[in-house]
Amino acid sequence: MLQAAYTSESWAAQVNNPQNRMDTVGRQLCEAAGGKLVGAWLCFGEYDYVAIADMPDNESMSAIALALAAGGSIKASKTTVLMTGVEGVGALKKAGAIAATYKPAREANRRAATTRVRIDKPAVKGREQRQSTN
Repeated sequence: MLQAAYTSESWAAQVNNPQNRMDTVGRQLCEAAGGKLVGAWLCFGEYDYVAIADMPDNESMSAIALALAAGGSIKASKTTVLMTGVEGVGALKKAGAIAATYKPAREANRRAATTRVRIDKPAVKGREQRQSTN
């Protein structure tokens, strides 16, 4: 999935010559990179359009994003890798298999903290007596 925001110059050019560039340009870019445009839409919000493409690999999608950025018609973009439900389940199964070997930093720190020797300073007598009378 690619989300992008047009520059003001790009919007001005599109206002002067309205056309559906989402389908024509999007399809050309995807096919040039060995993939297929699933769909593209204009939208409101942080980004001006979103395109869903079925690409052979991440390198191909990155090439499209880089070509768009180099063209100068967008001011910001974001790509998101999408997975099918089957791919997601496969990832979950792999995560379960490797989870036993992963030790989060907080666990490693917790273990290290419990093995440290703690040295307490002796209490000051006057302070002890004052605290106990309050």
